[in-house]
Amino acid sequence: MLEQPEAKGRIDEGAFTGLVSRIVADVFPEEQAAYTVAAPILLPRVFGGENIIAQDQAAKGEFQFVEEAKSILQLVGLINSTYLVVRGALSSLSRSNELQPSPLALVNEWKRTLISMGVEEQRADAIVSRYLSELQSVIYQSNGTGK
Repeated sequence: MLEQPEAKGRIDEGAFTGLVSRIVADVFPEEQAAYTVAAPILLPRVFGGENIIAQDQAAKGEFQFVEEAKSILQLVGLINSTYLVVRGALSSLSRSNELQPSPLALVNEWKRTLISMGVEEQRADAIVSRYLSELQSVIYQSNGTGK
């Protein structure tokens, strides 16, 4: 199970899923078909608190793309790391008087987490540079502070 810190708000699943879907379409366009198959399996698991990175062997078997396991694991890393960064931001906000996390801290944490979970550095750079404002929007929506 993923560590579930206490947070002010629950992650807005629709906003989160929309963000991940847009990132896949933009940064992983060649993996759109795999994501379409994987999302209904992986997203409920991550929202349920499972560490989907630890389930990479099961994912390989489910998708039967053994040669493309690295790409699938990058999708898993994207989902898992983005979830953890949003949860961490919500937890941090619940312990402080701040209304929003520092953008620089979010960029650094998201990039570090993406890379540590198997996303190539070049793709991690593209993700954080293009999607920071959308990540912030997911955090704000989940925290009840709007956009």
